[in-house]
Amino acid sequence: MPVLESEALMVWIANKKRGSVYELKQCIRWIARWADFEDSFIWSLINGLENLGYIRRTSTYDGWEAIGQQLVIIPGRDGLALLTGCFSREVAVEAGDAHGFWSTCFPASTDSQIARFLPKTMYVEAPEIRGYVDYQRATGCGFVDVEIELALLAANNGLHLTNIAAPPRYDTGTLERFELGNLSYAACHHGDSNGLYRQRVNGLLRYWIQSDGIWYQTDRGIGPWLWRSVSGDNHEERRLVWYWEKTESLYFNQKIALPAKLEQLLTLCSGLLPIEEPNARRFDNISSSLSKIVFEYLKVDPVKGI
Repeated sequence: MPVLESEALMVWIANKKRGSVYELKQCIRWIARWADFEDSFIWSLINGLENLGYIRRTSTYDGWEAIGQQLVIIPGRDGLALLTGCFSREVAVEAGDAHGFWSTCFPASTDSQIARFLPKTMYVEAPEIRGYVDYQRATGCGFVDVEIELALLAANNGLHLTNIAAPPRYDTGTLERFELGNLSYAACHHGDSNGLYRQRVNGLLRYWIQSDGIWYQTDRGIGPWLWRSVSGDNHEERRLVWYWEKTESLYFNQKIALPAKLEQLLTLCSGLLPIEEPNARRFDNISSSLSKIVFEYLKVDPVKGI
């Protein structure tokens, strides 16, 4: 029986444990028999591995490390949970059986190409919540309650200008400024006005916000939302994020990135990667109360039609 691409990739990640993003990209291409995948596809796959809890990116985003087994409690599903991370599924099923778990697996993405390289999402359900505590103690796995983590994210509110940094150097690469009006970056000659900027330095994109002559370090996901908040230039009409209560679905404009931690927690609400729709990404199983936490964290006002 041939080895699946997802199995080969997870075995490599589990054995390698950590490495550079370049090595991970090369491994994916090797497993795919050097298929002519665009770089954007490779990045989508790496983001999927991170958002589903198999790897975490290093602080400089040029490296990664494997994550061990995690028991993830899904919001509002009466104790339904996920098993994520790098672990033996056969051993996990046996351990789960000993605690009365019911388990099933489902493709992690509706994109068939992406789904080939990702392990199927493993859902488990214990007869009672106490069973998860006993399972965690028996296996030593990590424990994540998504609803609590989202609440903590909003309570700790990282959307503030805090990390003062040296300004970008104009001799190291093209400086680009973010335009909220069209949610894109455009080249600029000097960073002499307030704004969100990026520049490629030593092969990596770095991000800054300049506010009142002071430069602050930020990143790809937090930067646009933070700049939108501190600038007051809201552009509600662009519909950055909107919510449908009937289907418990949260939508984000495809042109704007999300803070990495928020994107991971929204993905773990269902255990599935967001659905790509025309001009939007859709996250499911987002209750009205959770959507309010997200709006609070991002400092957006849903009443204004965002």
